[in-house]
Amino acid sequence: MEKPTKAEQAAGYTFNDSSLLSQALSHSSFAEEKRGGRKFSNERLEFLGDAIIGFLVGKAVYTHFPEEDEGVLSRLKAHWVSTSALAVISEEAGVRDALMMGAGEEKSGGGGNPRNLAGALEAFLAAIYLDGGMAAAEKFVSRFWDEKIGREGTGVLRLDSKTLLQEKLQLRFKEIPEYLVEEDGSEFLATVRFRGKNLGNGRGNSKKKAEQEAAARALENDSFDHE
Repeated sequence: MEKPTKAEQAAGYTFNDSSLLSQALSHSSFAEEKRGGRKFSNERLEFLGDAIIGFLVGKAVYTHFPEEDEGVLSRLKAHWVSTSALAVISEEAGVRDALMMGAGEEKSGGGGNPRNLAGALEAFLAAIYLDGGMAAAEKFVSRFWDEKIGREGTGVLRLDSKTLLQEKLQLRFKEIPEYLVEEDGSEFLATVRFRGKNLGNGRGNSKKKAEQEAAARALENDSFDHE
């Protein structure tokens, strides 16, 4: 039997099918340069991993916070599956150091790009799922998320929604959202937009409350994480 790779050791999982591990760690730029085309990259695994992480982290949040309502649970899940959170965990799980990229992507700093790291982590989890089943995937999520979720609690939501949304967009895209606000009788209606796309809507008895509600909806929808 081959010795586990550093990524496998850090993740606490040894693959039966090493080709799944190799594909999970192949960025599209590497696949195009070294493996014969983009179809050999981790992009399809990333698609599957996104769904698996959403389900398992959602389950963990639901279990940790039995007294919280749907809105709080949605915001907590959005935080723990965000690009920035996944990028941090990718380093802890050994994925960042093992990720293979093309020369151009590497030279441009792709190894530190949160989006690349988050995508690789999603692909890595999908590979674990395909190789070892849902029990193995859940064990991985428990290893890298459970303690953080329990320790941080709802404290991760202390920042107001507008600030949290702006920080996430600045981290990933180096841009900030815009808010469109209209008065509707005694209420204000707000829409938060980013790159021409509506991310969320809100209403309130003040402009500030309407904007906060719109930002909260954007965080719950998490649509900006799939631009």
